[in-house]
Amino acid sequence: MIGKIISSTPLYAWLLLALLLWKGLRARKLHRISWKDTLIFPAVMVVWSFYSTYKNYDVSAIIFWIVSFAIGIGLGPFTLRNLRSVFDKKSKQIELSGSWVPLILSVSIFSLRYFLGVTYGMHPELRGTLSLLIVENLAAAISGIFLGRVLGLYRRYKNASHVDLKTG
Repeated sequence: MIGKIISSTPLYAWLLLALLLWKGLRARKLHRISWKDTLIFPAVMVVWSFYSTYKNYDVSAIIFWIVSFAIGIGLGPFTLRNLRSVFDKKSKQIELSGSWVPLILSVSIFSLRYFLGVTYGMHPELRGTLSLLIVENLAAAISGIFLGRVLGLYRRYKNASHVDLKTG
């Protein structure tokens, strides 16, 4: 059964996993990232999470999604606590010290979305059940954490001095 699940997984899912692993492993060490790159993944995850909840549950489930997402946003800045950040305001680049958090969050959200996709595909009768709504809301919270991290970085950016990262 596991072999069938893996072989039925579309190629884009494996490519996405490879990209998330690469970016997550890169984030473990001092690295530079553009503001644009900090926004893309959270935006995709928020839209995907919201759409999945909207599509698979009744409208009242959106309230739970909003609460979970808001909790995630509130938790997001805490994941930056031990992270050193330097901002090149001209080139819109951020230099960040290494952290395992992006890898853990990326693999977690991928795993949850993969689990939900497989479950909805193999057991469509489970759509709308409380147990899967809990998983959807966990995904919403992780999406919120990603956005909360970006908002936390932006708060730091507003108060930071410009550093030309080309010269250090």
